Amino acid sequence: MKLLITITKLTVLSLLFSSSKARLGEQLRKTQDEVGKTIIDCTISLITGLVSRPGEAHVQESFVCISTSDDDPILLMDDPRDVLGNDFINGVSKVSLCIEGSKKQVLLKESLIDGSLNNDLRRSLASQANGVKKVLVVRVVSARNSNIKPIQSEEQLFDDIFDDNNNMAVRFDECSGGKLKMIPATGNGVNNGVLTVSIDGDFSELEHWDCLGRAKDMIPSDIIRDHTMFVCPDEIDFGTAAALAYKPGTISWYLSSYVSIPLVQFHEISHNYGHLHSGGMYGQNYTDFTCNLGMAGDFTDRGSHYCFNAPKSWAWHWYDDFHAEVDPLFNTYNSTLVGINAVRTNIADDKDVVLKISSQNEVDLYLMYQRQVDANKDIPAYGNQVVITEQKEEMQSQSYMKKALPEGYEYVQGNWGGIVGNTLTVKVCSLDSTTLPGSAHVIVFDSNHKISCPPKILSDTPDPDLDEPSLSLPLCQDAAGRIQYNDGTRNCLFVSRKNTAVRCSEGVAEACPVTCMEHSGYQCQCEERPLKKQFNIRIDGIRTRKTCQDAIDDTSLCMKNKVRIFCPIVCKVETCF
Repeated sequence: MKLLITITKLTVLSLLFSSSKARLGEQLRKTQDEVGKTIIDCTISLITGLVSRPGEAHVQESFVCISTSDDDPILLMDDPRDVLGNDFINGVSKVSLCIEGSKKQVLLKESLIDGSLNNDLRRSLASQANGVKKVLVVRVVSARNSNIKPIQSEEQLFDDIFDDNNNMAVRFDECSGGKLKMIPATGNGVNNGVLTVSIDGDFSELEHWDCLGRAKDMIPSDIIRDHTMFVCPDEIDFGTAAALAYKPGTISWYLSSYVSIPLVQFHEISHNYGHLHSGGMYGQNYTDFTCNLGMAGDFTDRGSHYCFNAPKSWAWHWYDDFHAEVDPLFNTYNSTLVGINAVRTNIADDKDVVLKISSQNEVDLYLMYQRQVDANKDIPAYGNQVVITEQKEEMQSQSYMKKALPEGYEYVQGNWGGIVGNTLTVKVCSLDSTTLPGSAHVIVFDSNHKISCPPKILSDTPDPDLDEPSLSLPLCQDAAGRIQYNDGTRNCLFVSRKNTAVRCSEGVAEACPVTCMEHSGYQCQCEERPLKKQFNIRIDGIRTRKTCQDAIDDTSLCMKNKVRIFCPIVCKVETCF
């Protein structure tokens, strides 16, 4: 025993005096193996996702470290932003961890090998968002109880994810202009891209992490794929989430009730490519209704046809040939924006799809003309307007919508570039939303480089958008959970009870679009769940399932916020009539 200890000590001493870094790492690994530890080289990625309904508490985020040689992740029990500080870059920072035994959960501050942090800024997620990608859908069922399984069969999952009229495969094809295509993976036991696996355990006690980890171990090693989507039974506890994903990464996992919704599929796979959420004008998460990384649209299998906001579109790099950038401290912008669909119709070279406004001491602003047609025909809000969105760091921070501009409107921001009295102005001189592809003439300038719109030529032709308003309104639904209200949290039922006009203040109106419809000016159609489609709800502290049919039979259920939200027609919410 003494001899063994001496050899181990000598090995450690030899490490201290090694002049070769490679030799040092090699010997360290050997030493750690001798004491039951392993060195893992991995990249740190965020786990994020989509809440189950608008207004729910933000999904609790966490971090994993994904090995370069194995997709089996290590869950980090502390925040790498606290441990690594400003040196941490999500999805880029590579580290070496010293792991004891087969642990899958560690503290980064205790496991991190000093000096191992490496930020490879050459790693480009954008280059991965092109071409044909193989997707494996893993349907997770209980090994103990044949009744515990996803709602969808293998055939239904194939249809909902790859084959029907709207799904994530259709959305990526349409929104990328055909540059990114998703197809079913093939392999042992795979049926049209879908593989069913059985996992053991008491499902009433399993959390989403358990479903993912146990199911992943059951996948045959010879199945080649670019993305893996895990579909868990509704009995699994996902907290407030409908689905989760690695950002960046290749894995996403879903509650069965939500996986058939195109918006949810599209949202999570977009996280895999490194994108964060899209917030609204009042700093809230998910409330940019022009972007699939917000949260709006048709929450059914039918889904909504719309794409992304300006900073997300810029970062995808699908329209690089039609990007423009201006620094108003030195130049002006006086040109035409067109919607993404114009790219497919041989857009003219003097027109742009995305405009980036970038100056020193300022957060970047991005502009798009959200033309409401084709791939963007169901955009839930601000269609056929120029939308301005702010994003601090490309792919590393959440974006926030700043303003939507109809024709003749402008956006101003004071002290631009940190210069007192210098005002940035963005103005929409004209909009064409009546022809294809349609366009928006936009000017951008600061106080030292003023320009103006050309004189407008008046026409006797009536504006069809004014004389014949569209009867096709987007679907909307109030938040099913608690929302921020003043210094606390409330729900939309509280907002509806009294002083509704006052309570529908900034931010609250976005979370409660049905309740606040009369006061916000935003018009939409109330979304009603199918009568017999179940949803989870807690009544008197007990988790149970109800349907809108139950609310017909027992009208007192409509006094529950979640029932009123999911069944506004049955519950006779006034703004729905």
